[in-house]
Amino acid sequence: MWGQGERADRAGTTAWVGRRSQWTALGDTLADPGGAGSTVWLTGSPGTGRTELLDRFGRRAAADGRRLLRAAGVAAERTVPYGVLHQLVWPLPDESGYSAWRAVLESAVGTRPAHTREPDGRSDHGAREDAPSAAPVHEAVREMLTAAARARPLVLLLDDIHLADAWSVRALARMRSELDAAGVVTVATVTIDALATLDTAGVRILELAPLTAAEATMLLRARHPELVPGVRDRVIAEAGGNPLALTELPARLTPCQRAGAAPLPDHLPPGRRTDRMLAHRVRGLPAEQSFTLLLCALAGRDGRPAHLVLDAARAAGVARAGEHLVAAVAAGLLAADPATGRLRFRPPLLGAWMALHSPAADQRRAHRAWVRILPDRDPLKGGHAAAASPEPDERVARALDRMSRWAGRSRGESEAARLLARGAALSPDPAARAWRIARAAWLAALGGDHGLAASLIEEAGDTVRAGRAGATLDLARALLALRTEGDPRLALALMPGVLTGLSPSGEPWLRASAVLLLLAAAVGTGAPEAWRTATAHATGMPEVVRLFHDVWSDPPTRAAGGATRLDRTVRELTRHQVMECAPALVWTALALDAVDDHRELWELMLAHASTSVRLCATLALVRDDYLRGHWDRSVERARRGAAEAAAAGLVLDERLLRCEEGRVWAARGRQDRVAELLAAVQPWAVAGGHRHVLSALMAVRTACALAGGDHEAAYDHARAPLPGGIRPDPVVRLAGTLDLVDAAARSGREGEARDRVRAARARGMADISPRHAFVLAAAEALVAPRDAVGPACERAVALGGADAWPFELARVRLHHGAWLRRQGRRAQARCELLAARETFTRLGATPWARRAEEELKVGEEGRAGSPPGTGPGLLTYQELRVARLVAEGLPNREIGLRLRLSPRTVASHLYRIYPKLGVERRGAVAQALRAGGSLRSERPAGSGTSAPPPSRRGHMT
Repeated sequence: MWGQGERADRAGTTAWVGRRSQWTALGDTLADPGGAGSTVWLTGSPGTGRTELLDRFGRRAAADGRRLLRAAGVAAERTVPYGVLHQLVWPLPDESGYSAWRAVLESAVGTRPAHTREPDGRSDHGAREDAPSAAPVHEAVREMLTAAARARPLVLLLDDIHLADAWSVRALARMRSELDAAGVVTVATVTIDALATLDTAGVRILELAPLTAAEATMLLRARHPELVPGVRDRVIAEAGGNPLALTELPARLTPCQRAGAAPLPDHLPPGRRTDRMLAHRVRGLPAEQSFTLLLCALAGRDGRPAHLVLDAARAAGVARAGEHLVAAVAAGLLAADPATGRLRFRPPLLGAWMALHSPAADQRRAHRAWVRILPDRDPLKGGHAAAASPEPDERVARALDRMSRWAGRSRGESEAARLLARGAALSPDPAARAWRIARAAWLAALGGDHGLAASLIEEAGDTVRAGRAGATLDLARALLALRTEGDPRLALALMPGVLTGLSPSGEPWLRASAVLLLLAAAVGTGAPEAWRTATAHATGMPEVVRLFHDVWSDPPTRAAGGATRLDRTVRELTRHQVMECAPALVWTALALDAVDDHRELWELMLAHASTSVRLCATLALVRDDYLRGHWDRSVERARRGAAEAAAAGLVLDERLLRCEEGRVWAARGRQDRVAELLAAVQPWAVAGGHRHVLSALMAVRTACALAGGDHEAAYDHARAPLPGGIRPDPVVRLAGTLDLVDAAARSGREGEARDRVRAARARGMADISPRHAFVLAAAEALVAPRDAVGPACERAVALGGADAWPFELARVRLHHGAWLRRQGRRAQARCELLAARETFTRLGATPWARRAEEELKVGEEGRAGSPPGTGPGLLTYQELRVARLVAEGLPNREIGLRLRLSPRTVASHLYRIYPKLGVERRGAVAQALRAGGSLRSERPAGSGTSAPPPSRRGHMT
């Protein structure tokens, strides 16, 4: 029963994280209801979960049929003699067996007239001098508890026994062995600091140690799954393994901070219970010792060596700082890192508490001390200078400007934005203040601190409009709208004016950012005017801007050699520049299908960049996993990224990642999943005119129809104009060349398919990247003349790096195997078809695997007996399925319903079936199939001729 209860509780709680051994030990105390009892104390620091484990043990014991008696020590009641014992026995029924003993105890507590007092008048914890005599009380309580245990197995739960009155603690210690002999189980909680002051004879001690990093991660994932990895790591570091702090800290953060969309504060605010726990640690410290600890708290999250803290203390005029540090280490408030000598708080949250609760005057004094001793290049000096200056000071504001430039290169745009915002608040000159606010808003938006960016834009209001400050603020507005709302229209409207308002020589980095933002809006919407403006300003821009422009504006003509250009560009960029232009690098790599060539770049972004940049890198890896056949990982990454984007309020990133997930479901033929994607994303994309998203949805619909064998519908999707008459994205359309050619060739449009392939070859598609070269070769194999299919397939398969694209390679092998089978080369066909089926099966592309399996079956069924050059052996598996249903007498419409094809696709199949079978009319199909040994029913087993066709629910048209 105990194990079953444990499993049931574990399903709904995280109390077991790091506490499995203690829980098992507690369970052992209930193993034999009729045996001897035991006394167990749960000990640990405050917040380690002692009371929670005690509560759960009580519920489990009650479920086992035990009677529970509970009491708790309270500091304010430590002067009440036998108060805890009175709490224990109070719930016992007022029966004759208990009445006399209850009267003795109540007299001792003071609720009845007292007749005896302890003769020595001894008092503990400031208790009354007229304490009651111990012997009668001990006997009364012992008799009541043992009698209760005889009637029903008894469990005593004592919370915070270190806060109980001394009379009760002494009485329980004296009767411990007798209660154990009576089968009474006693479980108590006590802090680890108070353990040495109590009598532990006969007690089993179970210590609840701080959680390890792995256990803390497990707890946070269960309690706060919305935390992104970087935020989760910070919370783990600050909590120091304390379960209470781990539970409360994330709740004090904003949703944007939990999602990583806004940076965390310098000091994480403790929760209410954690705050009380920390306050107890430093209560009563002398003022100067508290100030020395405040210097340590403001030294930074990583702490400072003791000699620097002493230097800061001398700068603040503290004479005995060394003694203060020694005392703090002895009291367990501070610890020195053995490797670096840096002083850190124990727990780390204690430093945050000191910084948040110290008087403002003390904080300014401490910040001034750090400003005096830190070098100018120290990344924290700017923050200290700002916090130490309550009044506007241009000198400090300029210093913060310098600090922000350094911080932007080393710690990211968000940190630079915060320093600039502090500088703006300290700027006495309105013009300088406006410029600093605008730059801070732009850097905050660029670094993903959207909350800070929005507040700075609101603070600027209508006062910052003209000149470079106004242009920079417009840049921040447009970027914020694009990232948080997925709305590119503000960028389209504002960027031409921004580029006009920014000086070509004074702010080259801002102009480059404006061009990149305009390009992003142009890619998203396809607005011709945006492309013209971006093209006019791209000249003279850094190579990363020009390359982004070239590969997305007209990839066949401008993107030749793009993969080589991207390699060179990445090598020439510094780490800071990589982070600044990360979205441009990601989207350039996506257009070139060159993500895997720069995997270390995306891993760097995932580890050190803001949420928006991390999501860009995630998008790149999701696409690459799809192309390289890691489909399950692609789906998992896309889902995690979409959830993170939704939590951070990044609408466009969330939609794009959902489209990437849709690629996998489309290739797997999951029409239900594709329909869900279209219902969720397409209305939003149509309303906002998002050409790129609509083009991606078009590609998903095309791939889904191809997987289902509905080539006519696939062709319609691939060629149909986007809603609103928008022309499809040329990059997406180029990447979908193989699907379009496949759909056209198999729907009776071989001439158009060949023209498409020839045009792509003439415009230089093969020169863009190795993947583009392979896709083009695969498309050429699909449209090759009948006698040249084999060599064309062999050329595509032999192309360098072809095995990097398993799905497309398997499609070529499937086409090749079908051709070999129709040529009568069954052994070679079987090899190709088996290889294709294995790849499709591994990817989960069930419709494609089924198609390969059908081709294998057709090869086994084919026999001699048909006229030369004709017979069922020449049919593809889909053509054979259509022919069999025609032979059963079904019309095209019902065949289409049965096979999930459009009637037009069925007619296209029949156009090719007749000459292959050597017949000229519908009625002769059955005879030709029967002669070739290929006539068998396509109807489900057990269904008659009148069985209704399967539903077309979810069928994409």
